[in-house]
Amino acid sequence: MRPLRHSLLLLMFALAPLAAEQTDTVYTAATEPISFTLLPLWTIPEGLTVPAALPDTLFLALQVDKAPRSKWVRRQRWLGLSMALFFSAVSYHYQREADATYQTYRTTGNVGELDALFRETQRLDRLAAWGYLGAEVGLVLVTISFIFGP
Repeated sequence: MRPLRHSLLLLMFALAPLAAEQTDTVYTAATEPISFTLLPLWTIPEGLTVPAALPDTLFLALQVDKAPRSKWVRRQRWLGLSMALFFSAVSYHYQREADATYQTYRTTGNVGELDALFRETQRLDRLAAWGYLGAEVGLVLVTISFIFGP
């Protein structure tokens, strides 16, 4: 029963005219001429009697000039890539150390070491966060070099 209800509802919406839609009697082709000014115009090459253009005669006239790639753009890409890789490795290392220190904090029985272990875990987490931030800056440099450089 449910698919029939959905089908009837869909049919009702498809056949109902929209509020802003004009009827066919008011809107005709004579009132709104079609313009082909934005479409490319291909003509028959000289000497052909065939009413169609050959595929190899259709060339676009638009040519985009490419600026030569500067040394700064290449250096920026390599700098950004090396920053991303280096700081990713640094953040991974400090994150692993922070996890190990936190695990030691959770399993230690010595009450005197708890504060020191927790502070060390926080310090290592901050270093890992700075490493992730450096990796993000490297990725931003690479992205900017691709956006602004050819």
